[in-house]
Amino acid sequence: MKKALPIMLAVVLSMILPYTAMAAIPSEYVGEWAGSVGDINLSFSVNEDGTGTYTFEQSGYLEKYDFFLKVESETFSVQIPEGNKLGIATCGGTYTYADGVLTLGVQTIFANGRVFEYTVPCQRVLPTAEDSC
Repeated sequence: MKKALPIMLAVVLSMILPYTAMAAIPSEYVGEWAGSVGDINLSFSVNEDGTGTYTFEQSGYLEKYDFFLKVESETFSVQIPEGNKLGIATCGGTYTYADGVLTLGVQTIFANGRVFEYTVPCQRVLPTAEDSC
């Protein structure tokens, strides 16, 4: 069994490493972002592996969920828990990046079939002197 362990580890790593390399996010997307359109305020963070967390605020309503960014298709999808407050079934959309602005085309589909769409330009949130303390 001791000899089989390194072989099994090598097999598992050979399956994981290609996926990790494919999921890597270019540095221009990694970091903290924020944007507003109308009364919608959106802030989010993107990690090097494409995972992230967003916060959506509109007219006193606040939600925060995880998402996954797919660079090869310029799409993102949000992991919405079942039984969420608004009855959101799915959320995701498309994005474009130009001149330091990450523009999201967001589509939220509710369990009752209603669709809510908006486009929001987002800019990188730069760390302040207080953040580095």
